[in-house]
Amino acid sequence: MIEDTNDKGSAGPGDTDAERRVALVIGIDSHREASSLQNAVSDARAIEAVLKVIGFAERRGSSESVQGLYADVSPPPVAPELRPTTVAARDSGEGRPTKRDRRAMDRFKSRDGA
Repeated sequence: MIEDTNDKGSAGPGDTDAERRVALVIGIDSHREASSLQNAVSDARAIEAVLKVIGFAERRGSSESVQGLYADVSPPPVAPELRPTTVAARDSGEGRPTKRDRRAMDRFKSRDGA
């Protein structure tokens, strides 16, 4: 659960009503009427970890007005030069056979009488 940290009821500019308001983030993996989801609960926890509620609105609004009601507290992205680079490398001749290799194996098997 995300709590309002500024003690303002509706986060309006002249609002002085002190009341506790919360934003409820819900993630449900199991549904009776629909197929189950895999990551709804973990996604809800992730949202709670990276958003800080700084205000509330009384009714729905545009995306621009909603962006003023929360702060993104996610960690900054890692610079590309600091990211670990793992490139899958394999030696020549390893891995899945090519079409040429499969044809050669088929010719070999047919010569053996297999």
